[in-house]
Amino acid sequence: MSRSPRVAIDVRMAGHSGIGTYIRGLIGGMREIGVPDDIAPIGLIGDPVKIAGCPELVEAEVVVPFSAPIYSLREQFLFPIPRRAALLHFPHYNVPRVVRTRFVVTIHDLIHLLMPEVLGSRLKRAISRSMLQHAATRATAVLTVSEWSRRDIAQHLRIPEERILVTPNAVARGFQRPPAEAIARLRHDLALPPRFFLAVGVYKPHKNFEFLVRGFARWSQRQGPEAPALVLCGPDKRGGILLARLAVESGAKPGAVRVLPYLEHARLPGLYAAAEALIFPSLYEGFGLPPLEAQRVGIPVLASNASCIPEVAGQGARYFDPRSERELHAALSAVLDDPDQTRRLVDAGRANEQRFSWETTASLTLAAYRRALG
Repeated sequence: MSRSPRVAIDVRMAGHSGIGTYIRGLIGGMREIGVPDDIAPIGLIGDPVKIAGCPELVEAEVVVPFSAPIYSLREQFLFPIPRRAALLHFPHYNVPRVVRTRFVVTIHDLIHLLMPEVLGSRLKRAISRSMLQHAATRATAVLTVSEWSRRDIAQHLRIPEERILVTPNAVARGFQRPPAEAIARLRHDLALPPRFFLAVGVYKPHKNFEFLVRGFARWSQRQGPEAPALVLCGPDKRGGILLARLAVESGAKPGAVRVLPYLEHARLPGLYAAAEALIFPSLYEGFGLPPLEAQRVGIPVLASNASCIPEVAGQGARYFDPRSERELHAALSAVLDDPDQTRRLVDAGRANEQRFSWETTASLTLAAYRRALG
């Protein structure tokens, strides 16, 4: 018979890209360092089939079945509170109104509040604002992933900074540069250009991919025939079509900009390793994991100087204003023209990435649970 959890984590978003990475990394980190007896056992709330299919979650001691979509009425009114659970952890701000048990919430960023165009409709914006404020105000503690987000949450949600704890993201332990033959095989399978810059992310306004495609197209027009291409990985089918059309409208040479279809996460290290550099042009991020993934693999990073990105990428990136094509062009050219600087960026990036680990994040999170349990 399963034990009743002392702490329960909502893991329904474990299959997502951003928050799912956080859930999987956090629970994997807890497994590595071990959960202290005064907090154990930790239960997982979610679909048992999906939990069983996730390597980081499959060894859960307690599973509380629940499969309602996020933001749904079922979630809001039928969320299960495990018997005897003293604390819940919501890894997103969709905290059900019916919850009266103590909880901690992870608010990764305020993109939905500060960049409302990401959501679209006024109704969605109003609901998002209400849910964010409810989650932050009611929580025993608020976790977030960067000092930048901590300041945003304190300022815009009017939460005392002492109630907000930074528990950063990290690169998964298995995310490693593959052997040369595996990189060559990936190049062949995906028909990758001989040389290319890489951008990774979903197609959303804050990712700033339209700026990148326009700016890159104009830069590539002035380069010789051997200039690298731009490969984007992550946009959905609709986003890919729009970006490909924008590249043509912006004057890109044939083959200069390419959008890849969906690529399994396990193949991403090889894609990074095949690239000349990662370009990360975001206007706003709560953390921003791709620069660390690129640093882990050992390629240079060209990154926006906006929001938390310099905090995360540290000295291991060349920064540019994400609204200045001139600065973007200078960064692109510098990677090709200054190999000594590029080597220094790679070395600094490797050192920077080692500042982060899921074990550290797990330790900080368990300490937050202990304080919340009182």
